[in-house]
Amino acid sequence: MPAETKYDSGMKLILVLLIAAFAQAQQNDWLIVPGQRLGPITRTTTRADLDRLFGKSNVTDKDVDMGNGPEPATVVDERTPAKSLVISWNGKQIHDVMICYPDVRAGCRWHTAEGITLGTSVEKLESVNGKPFQVDPWGDDLGGSVVSWQGGKLENHTLGVILGYPESPNGPTAEQRKWVQQVSLPNVKVLSSDYEAVRQMHPTIERLYFQFAPTNPSFH
Repeated sequence: MPAETKYDSGMKLILVLLIAAFAQAQQNDWLIVPGQRLGPITRTTTRADLDRLFGKSNVTDKDVDMGNGPEPATVVDERTPAKSLVISWNGKQIHDVMICYPDVRAGCRWHTAEGITLGTSVEKLESVNGKPFQVDPWGDDLGGSVVSWQGGKLENHTLGVILGYPESPNGPTAEQRKWVQQVSLPNVKVLSSDYEAVRQMHPTIERLYFQFAPTNPSFH
């Protein structure tokens, strides 16, 4: 039987790597199932598992500002924001995950079965929820955070949603300033998503967080 050549060994290695890459791609369907899984990530996923699931070169431990200043986290696919995740830990268990970091308004690959992702409009959220919901007024650190789904279909979702509105590179126009004033502190204490001023701002999901346990929608 002829001895194995360096060419044969190289081809075998390439085949193994292709199979591993294919298996990894098959594992990750980019689907967010609130409270259950985030692609291949489940409640029992460990830090070591992330290296296996996403490739060691794609997983980094670093401090990240997740809304309350820098904190230790694990970043997955940092070089590709449309695929990235920022994971914070409670001991060895996943606490929460910020999806598509830094913020990506278009092209984020992570999504729920209903199509909720970064860039989703307030109208689409209302449609999925089955009714309007409540939002913190703009003007503080939690501005735009969904604080209550008002008993809608998203009531028990484990997703934290923060809405933002598009701003002109040259600053808000006079028309925009009028609407911003009406959705900001101290002029209003709580907002309904179907309030005219909210609609006129055309808000979309600016930040999206995932947890395995039910939580207040504005946990960040």
